[in-house]
Amino acid sequence: MLVLARRVHEAIVIGDSIEISIVDIRGDQVKLGIKAPQSVKVFRREVYDAIQEENRLAAKTSTEIPDLPQFRNTPAFQQKGHTNTPTSPPSDTRNTDKENPQKEE
Repeated sequence: MLVLARRVHEAIVIGDSIEISIVDIRGDQVKLGIKAPQSVKVFRREVYDAIQEENRLAAKTSTEIPDLPQFRNTPAFQQKGHTNTPTSPPSDTRNTDKENPQKEE
């Protein structure tokens, strides 16, 4: 880690587009001014660590698509490489004893 000593209103430059200046020093607290392009993300360390932890937790969650029989015949479902083979019949077309007296054996 590079350590530099700076006084109030002095600055350091990182690359060609980032400037960090010392705005104020009071006790054990230093106020920094940061000039950086909008494309550069600047976070306090504790916020950055929280974002990283949330990203790790999100990556662990399941990305499997639940089995939704009503969407099997849609082009989006078939484009994902899924087959149109149902694993169980939809509830409205099930063969029950009340609806069809010819019971399968």
